[in-house]
Amino acid sequence: MSPQCQQTRGLVYTSISRRAAAQRNIGDICSADIARLCGTSHADAHLVECLLSVSPTAMSPQCNQTFTDTGWRTERARQ
Repeated sequence: MSPQCQQTRGLVYTSISRRAAAQRNIGDICSADIARLCGTSHADAHLVECLLSVSPTAMSPQCNQTFTDTGWRTERARQ
């Protein structure tokens, strides 16, 4: 495998790991934002729709970054 291919492979694996961690941890990281913006105390089936409906500036910086890292904004934009 070429060095460039190895580097790209590493970047892809890092990106996938970051996405998986963000999706796993968003309920904990964004709990206050979820309660304030979505009217619930936990991540439920409507979480993505709720967080997509609010302005990124309405979220705390850490929650906004975690939500971005989940990839859900990008996936929704492609639909």
